[in-house]
Amino acid sequence: MRHLRLISYCYIIITLYSCQNKSDQSDQALEFNSSRIQKMTTIHEDSLKKNKAEKHYMSELLYINNPNNLIKIPPLDKAYEVNDTARINPIQIFNDHTNTLVIRYSTIGCNTCSKALFHTLNLESFEWLSTSYKILVLTDYVDYLAFLKWYKITDLNERTLWIEKGGIPIPLEHNTETYMFTINENNNVSSVFIPNSLFPEYISRYLNSIKI
Repeated sequence: MRHLRLISYCYIIITLYSCQNKSDQSDQALEFNSSRIQKMTTIHEDSLKKNKAEKHYMSELLYINNPNNLIKIPPLDKAYEVNDTARINPIQIFNDHTNTLVIRYSTIGCNTCSKALFHTLNLESFEWLSTSYKILVLTDYVDYLAFLKWYKITDLNERTLWIEKGGIPIPLEHNTETYMFTINENNNVSSVFIPNSLFPEYISRYLNSIKI
């Protein structure tokens, strides 16, 4: 009788352990599925946010290229060449009636966006730009030592001039972003573009779109 009770007791213990083990496995499965669902939800939300940001970015590019926002730019007298110590030689720009690609670098804008732009410009696949366009990089640094540091780190191959913020008669000049545009031989502004590091592929698309 005692032997039967012992067997019965062992059976109960084994049954309880089995149930507990299944419960633990079920909890682990639920936890795994919950984690997976949460991860998928986060990915989906990030994708929606990026799609929304891309639509906003495209709308901005369309707006700044509205014909009503494009002008004929006059020659400007207050641009300065730079050397290792100071701004020198005030010169006139936009006076030679040449196809020109202008990069207006903003010191208070998106630094990673500017880095993405200059990285793309230095790619071998865009060497043709220098034969199709006169390329000007116009900076607005107030701190000259900061300019020199930026200039050396960026490793620019393009001619770089200094012109004060607000010195270019284009609406985007009053914003904080780095931007770029082209000028034809009649000094008409076109193909205005703002680089965005979230969408670096648009930089390549832009440069390919201005190929002449």
